[in-house]
Amino acid sequence: MWISSPHILIDTGRKRSENILGEEMANTLLSALVRKGTSPPESSFLALDHLSQSLRLPRGAISEILGRRSSGRTALVHAILAESLSRGEICAFIDCADSFDPATARNNGVALDGLLWVRCGKKPDSALKAADWILHGGGFGVVVLDLCDASPETLRRIPLPWWYRFRRAIESTTSILAIAGSHSIAGSCASCVIEMERRGARWSGSAQVPVLDGIDFRAASRKPVRAAAPLRAVLSGAGL
Repeated sequence: MWISSPHILIDTGRKRSENILGEEMANTLLSALVRKGTSPPESSFLALDHLSQSLRLPRGAISEILGRRSSGRTALVHAILAESLSRGEICAFIDCADSFDPATARNNGVALDGLLWVRCGKKPDSALKAADWILHGGGFGVVVLDLCDASPETLRRIPLPWWYRFRRAIESTTSILAIAGSHSIAGSCASCVIEMERRGARWSGSAQVPVLDGIDFRAASRKPVRAAAPLRAVLSGAGL
């Protein structure tokens, strides 16, 4: 579904040479950075205090958001983007499987006018190259690399040096690379790993006319190890 919004869209699936695509990406990033003119964050963490006091993503590092389908991982990614964008930062969403739904993201508080959306046509290689261009270009608060729909076999074939390259690209910056997927793939290069789990539904109304109010999730920080944090989310669409 397409909606009218001022977000920036780059489609890597169009038949263009890599140099032309890279030039388009660079020009788009430059125009976005000039338009926003963000100031550096004051904290070394992006805190999600409105969800849980224990959810904090370190800046200048890689974080992984893990979970099965309908585990709440997409809702958490949206919350991360919404928090960063609310601080005046620019964010990027690298959409490997072309599954990003702008309408759902907007309903979850994501300000689309500050979001760079890169569609990769179900090509992990294109997603990795886009992430490389964006991270080395700099200036972003959060860069999401969505690999949720990539098969385990495809993810295992990703060379490990990619994650070291990404880590080096952001380690002296205030940017966050958030990798969303079903299981950990960045290994020791990830400084924070949050595993999502669906706990149950919340209902209101009567036995005759039940009303689904939302879903409870559990976010467990696997690296660094912290206590699990219960999250409560109101349903706003598919892609939890």
